[in-house]
Amino acid sequence: METLTTLAGIDYGARKAGTTALAIWRDHRIELLSCPKGVDADQWLLNQLASIRPGVIAIDAPLSLPPGVLGKGGHFHLRWADQLCGAMSPMFLGGLTARAMSLRYHYPDDQATWIETYPSWLAKQRFHGVREDHHALLNAIQAFWPASEIPVPHDQHQMDALLAMIAAYHWDNCSSWHYGDPCDGVIVI
Repeated sequence: METLTTLAGIDYGARKAGTTALAIWRDHRIELLSCPKGVDADQWLLNQLASIRPGVIAIDAPLSLPPGVLGKGGHFHLRWADQLCGAMSPMFLGGLTARAMSLRYHYPDDQATWIETYPSWLAKQRFHGVREDHHALLNAIQAFWPASEIPVPHDQHQMDALLAMIAAYHWDNCSSWHYGDPCDGVIVI
């Protein structure tokens, strides 16, 4: 990896279910962390991010709403990005979408860049695989970053956080692919 920026990738899950994971790139190392079950994931993330101070944060959760909800058109369920990537409706995700938007709003470092990503789409488009095939994905990621030691994810949440971190890497290195309309939300891989 050529970047000097600290990067973070978040697989965002239910608030206290232990399904939120964080991947971090700093000092030429990748770390994978998981929020413990029973711990408030939002506060855990705010604490981790405040300690890490990443320059780019990629989150696997919607950071915007469909334009119709905002009175700007007739699309009330999906944004253009969701349609292009086969992502779930931010409205169907409801509380998770609201929490992600709140997390971004309450994050104290206004110098950090937040991007929305979709690990399933990244695995398919960037690595021509599926995110559930950890062995093949880890081989592809290792080939992409041959000089880095890629940690083995303990579960799907850590794998998705790792894929989200890769989206942050592409953003930071001006090699990201963007899907959607900047007026109503973009998914970055």
